[in-house]
Amino acid sequence: MDTLSPAPTRSSLYGQLTADFRERILSGELKPGEKLPSFTEMREQHRVSQATLNRVHGLLEAEGLISRRRGAGTFVCDHQGQPVSGGVNGHSAAVSFLSNAVVILTPFGKPTGSHRSSGWLEWIAQGASEAVQQAGMHAVSLHPEITDVEIERLIAEKPFGALIPANLSDSLTPLNLLRKLRAHGIAVVAFGSAPTLEECDHVFSNHESGAYQLTRLLLERGKQRIVNVQPIGLSEVWLVQRQLGYERAMTEAGLEAEPALRIPSLKSLLSTQLNVKKGLQNFESHTEILAEDREIFEAQVRALAGYFVEAFTAARPVEGFLATTDRDTFTLAAICRLFGKDPSRDALIAGYDNYFADCEEYAVAPFVPVATVDKNNRALGAAMVQLLLDRVNGHLDEAPQTRVIEPRLVVTAA
Repeated sequence: MDTLSPAPTRSSLYGQLTADFRERILSGELKPGEKLPSFTEMREQHRVSQATLNRVHGLLEAEGLISRRRGAGTFVCDHQGQPVSGGVNGHSAAVSFLSNAVVILTPFGKPTGSHRSSGWLEWIAQGASEAVQQAGMHAVSLHPEITDVEIERLIAEKPFGALIPANLSDSLTPLNLLRKLRAHGIAVVAFGSAPTLEECDHVFSNHESGAYQLTRLLLERGKQRIVNVQPIGLSEVWLVQRQLGYERAMTEAGLEAEPALRIPSLKSLLSTQLNVKKGLQNFESHTEILAEDREIFEAQVRALAGYFVEAFTAARPVEGFLATTDRDTFTLAAICRLFGKDPSRDALIAGYDNYFADCEEYAVAPFVPVATVDKNNRALGAAMVQLLLDRVNGHLDEAPQTRVIEPRLVVTAA
């Protein structure tokens, strides 16, 4: 009795396709220097996913049979299947692995249990890692303090590509890595809007749109004098974009846009840190410690209150604040109360990043901003991976590409 053969599994398709290409190359059917079909053509011809093709190309490249050239395509190597030198028996285990791996330079591990909200930066790396695995490749995390020697070893092992989901202004190491990898033909995609990123492919969140949406919401709630609160000493591009979004919304409403209200960071004013920020577990069950944190928080509020005297004592007081991030909304709310204003009625406060419920201050001085912005960090990470795939697969012009992800307005209170 005849039986039906099972449908080919993804893994068997991957093996069959790899073996087919290997045979065609070694037999000379595919000649040295010949360009392979594009991923789109191969997907249609073989009816397989991009993830499967990524694995096939990764193995063939590790065997020295093909070579992927950034912005040009994939070509048959001129040494016709000679194995990559080094490693065991002439095969380099590192190359075999990393040729189908995307390295992610990040100081973060997986989001912790206390970071449930997606607004934390580690969710960018998490989203990237998930997208890499969905594409059928390995995601390898690198510590941000990678040394020059380690960078050279990484270059020699020829990874599929690299992602830098952190602000390059934080350290020279990511920028050094970015430039060295690109100089050796390894595709790199970074996150952020710093001027240094104009030299490479990068992805960032539309901060202008986020601030615009928040300002519009405050205007719709009847607030007319609104100010954008920003830290002194920072000149990040995203802060400029936030101010532009605020100004655009105010101008459209026929109202005067004010310069950003600059205040110092708490670290520059006070060296005392909340106990809960020192890693104390279950601090809410420690009445004495929680009381001490409230004293520290109150000191922070009073240290900053002087910067808001004009805002609350002017003939026309401020009616709405745009905070730099959700964590700042707790301090702003307490300052409002100090001046006899209700932060949920008299002077509405909008946050940013959508992680207020995870902040330690939420237990010390409870407050919920009227709205916040979710940057879609997971989507930012996935967009970085897609941009990397498009670059390696030859779908882009040589010029560095920029992709902007729209944030989402989150209204938290009626």
